[in-house]
Amino acid sequence: AVQNVLALKAYQNLDSVAFNVLNQTKTLSAALCCFLIMGRRQSAVQVGALVLLLASSVVIEGTVSLDPIFNLFGGRKQDGAAQEDAAEEDAAPAPPPSKNRLRSGVLPVLGASFISGLAGALAQRSLQGGGLAGLPGRNSQLFTMEISFFSALT
Repeated sequence: AVQNVLALKAYQNLDSVAFNVLNQTKTLSAALCCFLIMGRRQSAVQVGALVLLLASSVVIEGTVSLDPIFNLFGGRKQDGAAQEDAAEEDAAPAPPPSKNRLRSGVLPVLGASFISGLAGALAQRSLQGGGLAGLPGRNSQLFTMEISFFSALT
């Protein structure tokens, strides 16, 4: 229920693109929680993909600008109308994210994503067993029935 409340609050205060991109950080939180709960390490390729996911979230949110990177490689190559649009964009830089947007949009969606990743890691530990606790795995059908039953109650 907490996850849904946080997601709803974020959805009301963020545009759809920012919400969806930030909501994808649940993959990052699931990997982090699997490492913390089950002791599972990621491969170098997986870590690289997770870093790219985090970087894209930060860029889409507007916390970091790609302009220094574009300027490093000689600027953007554009033609006609795209140059006029870029000139208008350069004339009026985007305002930094407000504290209200951060508090009412970004943090709630990141919280919901973390709860989702934590739930996934706990479910994986329960089904596969092992991890730090060394517990045996569970029956997946029984686990599904339990989740369905308790979801119906709440």
